[in-house]
Amino acid sequence: MHGEGCGDYFLTEKCNYNSIIAVADKRKVTLFAAIRKEQYEAMRFIAFKENKPLAEITRKAIDFYLKNNLKKYLTDADKYLESLKALI
Repeated sequence: MHGEGCGDYFLTEKCNYNSIIAVADKRKVTLFAAIRKEQYEAMRFIAFKENKPLAEITRKAIDFYLKNNLKKYLTDADKYLESLKALI
C-alpha cells in the first residue's frame, strides 16, 4: 500500500485532520480522540514523572480499561477459548 509520509507514519491519504487512521506498521495505528483537558494534563504529568512517552501512558490506560471491562462482554464460548489459551 502506498501513501504519503507524515512524520514516522505512512498514510493512505494526505496528512491532514480528515485522516482517521495512520498506519505505522501492522501492529499499531494512530488514534485521534478528543479527551477532556484534565485527562490530558493528568496523563502528561504521569508521563513526565515516569520519564515515559505520553503514548506509552495512553496505551497503559487503554490496556487497564480493556482488562477491567472486556470480560463482561465475553460469551461463555469466548471464556472457554480463553481458558484453553491459558493451557497452551
